[in-house]
Amino acid sequence: MLRNAIVSTFGFLCTGLVVIPTLIGIVVAFQTPNPGLGLLLAGCVFLVSAFFAGGAITLVNIADNTREALEVLRRMEQAERATRNPAPKSHQAFTAAADGKTVGTAPTEVYRGYQYRITEKGEAELKLSNGNWRTLPSIDELKAYVNALTGNVPKR
Repeated sequence: MLRNAIVSTFGFLCTGLVVIPTLIGIVVAFQTPNPGLGLLLAGCVFLVSAFFAGGAITLVNIADNTREALEVLRRMEQAERATRNPAPKSHQAFTAAADGKTVGTAPTEVYRGYQYRITEKGEAELKLSNGNWRTLPSIDELKAYVNALTGNVPKR
């Protein structure tokens, strides 16, 4: 609201910077011995002042459009982040591969004291100490992750 009032006031000031010098030029033109030359100079003053005022207003519009574009990009990035790291599929039904019937959530298993389960897609979900589930691409990745957490990294 305040920003619109400032931009509107700026537009009026720019218009005044065009009109006032042009009017002064026209009044002075008729008071000179050669009014044609005076009117030509008043026209030049009008063109130059209109050019600068128009440029200033254009810069304000560009800044406004840039701000809007950045806001749109920020919203797109937030939406992309939300889709890139979806919530674990623990709340979805687990389908048994053998008969294709929905059996409920996947049964949990334990590895080195950490609960985990295998999803329908073959991903491994590890139950963290805060109660959230972390999805890893495979059971091997899960075991490597748990080994790193517990300090049981195999030596090479």
